Amino acid sequence: MTWIKLEDTLPFNPKIAALSDRAYRLHTYALCYCGLNLTDGLIHTHMLNKLGIKDAKKHAQKLVEIGLWKVVENGYEINDYLKYQTSKMQAERDKETNRLRAEKARQSKSEALRNGVTNGVRTGGVTVTDTHTPTPTDIKNSLSDLKIELKESFELCELLSGLIVRNGGKQPNITKSWIQEMNRIITIDERSPREIKYLIEWSQRDPFWCSNILSPKSLRAKFDQLRLKSPLSGHPNPKPKVEGSPSQSSNRFEVSEQTPQPPKFSIGDVNAPTKPAKSWRELVEEAK
Repeated sequence: MTWIKLEDTLPFNPKIAALSDRAYRLHTYALCYCGLNLTDGLIHTHMLNKLGIKDAKKHAQKLVEIGLWKVVENGYEINDYLKYQTSKMQAERDKETNRLRAEKARQSKSEALRNGVTNGVRTGGVTVTDTHTPTPTDIKNSLSDLKIELKESFELCELLSGLIVRNGGKQPNITKSWIQEMNRIITIDERSPREIKYLIEWSQRDPFWCSNILSPKSLRAKFDQLRLKSPLSGHPNPKPKVEGSPSQSSNRFEVSEQTPQPPKFSIGDVNAPTKPAKSWRELVEEAK
């Protein structure tokens, strides 16, 4: 698309002021026609009556008489058109420049995907940025390819999606970004699939976290907090509501009886273990 330029003093020019309304509109429409079709100021004879002005030929003659137009072989030409308006050559040059700029931007974006992807994850109020070189799975176009190549990540996504639906939520759409983000939890954050599976199941049973963990992205961002809040962390957690409590009717979640609880010992207890405390990951493995 091109633009035409009109001086702000145009309506007050003595030549313009002497024109009739139709002659003035014919001149303006002709400028637009030349700019749109890149004619460099030429109005072809067969186009004159198609500009929407009654008695266009009569008004064109008036424009010729006052010196705004001149008669040429194929019709009329606007005097000094190229002095103020964009020529066909310049318009085509600008179009090509814009095309090359857009092509360069696309190449830069593609190069960024090939060379590295940066992801920002908020953990405990701090933004942690990780940069990694993407595998082919980061840039695959087919969702079905990801489901096969990242089968474990896809199955974890299916687990999360199914539990969200079971809790009364809307069925999430398992997209490429879902699978890729779940894969980053495994490959970049070095979380085992069993850890991820355990925290997905626990978070979807928890009345608070079930409404906050609704995608692999939120799971990744809150992973460390979930570990600390889960029963296997050894930290005390609020007791779940039991039957007969006033808010029982609004609580759809139950804590599994098989969920391992951290043992409680008092200071000086002879039965307290003397062995080094097991890691969180070892506790997860035992729970399974």
